[in-house]
Amino acid sequence: MSLNSASLIDPHVQSRLILDETIKILKAERGFLFLSEAPGKPPRLAVGRDAQRNELAPQTTYSSTVVEQVGKSGNPVIISGTEQGELLGAESVVINDLRSIMATPLAIADRPCGVLYVDSRIAKGLFKNDDFKLLQALANHIALSLETARAAENELKRQT
Repeated sequence: MSLNSASLIDPHVQSRLILDETIKILKAERGFLFLSEAPGKPPRLAVGRDAQRNELAPQTTYSSTVVEQVGKSGNPVIISGTEQGELLGAESVVINDLRSIMATPLAIADRPCGVLYVDSRIAKGLFKNDDFKLLQALANHIALSLETARAAENELKRQT
């Protein structure tokens, strides 16, 4: 993943590639990357992908409650079933029959910049603690890669 993403400057292309690899590694059904436009602003959907590497429409259902909670608190979340989602007050988990969810914040130098989210409607309890640690490591890599891509893109614009 590092080698492939390092050669890309376009943050959107890089986001799709990284999200595809994250979904594959974690055996998730879908993945979403949410980015914050400015500190204190809620993260907005940047890209959504499925396990077949298809781009998901912006209105695709996911647990917006989980994304908001992770974005506000800066704390990661793992949900192993709709019952647990219901207990957390995440109505969208129940409505959309999401059986497994993991979400973790993206941060650069302790500055929140988004949320990495994966889910599955197929299997309950799909994600384990080791997967959770891996998601957090991938989120760190994504944040750094996106920041590097943005800096390179800004430098190219400045030179032209």
